[in-house]
Amino acid sequence: MQLFYPLILTLIFEGLVFLLFRFKNRDFWILFLLINILTNLSINLILLVSSLFMTYTVQVIFLYILEISAVFIEYIFYAKKEGKSIKLFLCTFLANMLSYSLGLLIFGHI
Repeated sequence: MQLFYPLILTLIFEGLVFLLFRFKNRDFWILFLLINILTNLSINLILLVSSLFMTYTVQVIFLYILEISAVFIEYIFYAKKEGKSIKLFLCTFLANMLSYSLGLLIFGHI
């Protein structure tokens, strides 16, 4: 459950941002679900394993690198489906920052 609760919240928070930006294509939403499941679970599994051998400070730096990577990975996949655009990048960035920020409020720090 430790991995799935953050995933569900991520899908809700990020999904709301994409709804506000009026993404309605069914194929986009399938991609959205798949890519967010992949990135969210990957980040959380990596952090869980890394907590066994990394200091807190290194984990925080590593988390920022993973989160920034997730933005670009998601954008690349979305852009292949929707075409490259500033709107799509900003939406992807805002969705991830909202999800990350609310995750910090809900779960606290690492």
